[in-house]
Amino acid sequence: IKNKFKKICKKLKLNGLYDSDLMRGKKNSLKIIEINPRPSGSVSVTCAAGLNLLSDLIDLKIGKKISEKKKILKSQIKLNS
Repeated sequence: IKNKFKKICKKLKLNGLYDSDLMRGKKNSLKIIEINPRPSGSVSVTCAAGLNLLSDLIDLKIGKKISEKKKILKSQIKLNS
């Protein structure tokens, strides 16, 4: 999935934060339904959990590093969602 989205973003010259919707098709294949130029509604949930993803994206863009603790928490959130 990650590689497919990288190709799409490169082809469409997308950068930044986008929300996408996927569905499983026949034979369990993934189909992209839409890509929206806005954050997902679940961003507010991660902020409420103490992880401000938007702030971290800005920090990464301007060359700041985010802490290892945040990286670990974010990977756990991705695994659990």
